[in-house]
Amino acid sequence: MANRLTNIHTMRMERRVEFIKLHYCISNRRDTEYWVDSCDPTTIPENLKKRLSFWHRQPPTKYDFDNAWEPFNLDSYLYVLYGMNYQSDLSTISAKYTERDKAEKMFSAIDSDSRVLIEKLPKQRELVAKVLKYGFSKV
Repeated sequence: MANRLTNIHTMRMERRVEFIKLHYCISNRRDTEYWVDSCDPTTIPENLKKRLSFWHRQPPTKYDFDNAWEPFNLDSYLYVLYGMNYQSDLSTISAKYTERDKAEKMFSAIDSDSRVLIEKLPKQRELVAKVLKYGFSKV
C-alpha cells in the first residue's frame, strides 16, 4: 500500500511540474535570460514533450488524462494551451465533422443492427428467468 501511495504522490508531483512548465515552454517570451532558460527544450519533461507533440496533431481530449489522481484535468490544459495560442492541427478532426453523409450511413447501420438485436435477443424477463433457472453458464 505504501508503494502505491508513493507512486501516486510521485505522479502527482510530476504532473504539477509539467503543468507549470507548460506555461513556460509554449510562451513566446524570450526577453530575458530567465525566459530563455525556462523555455529551453532540454528542460521540458519527457511526458510533457510527448503530450505537446500529440496535441500538436490533434486537440487534447479527456482520454489523455487517464489517471483519476491527476492534479490538473482537460479543462486546465485547454485554458493554458489555447489561452496562449497553442496551435493544434484541426484538419484531421474537422474532416470527421464535415462528412455528414458518411455519419448518416453509420447511424443508419446502427439503427439496423439495433433492430436485428431487438428481434433476436431474449426479453429481459426471459433472460432473468433463464439465469435463475440455469445460472449464467447455461444462458
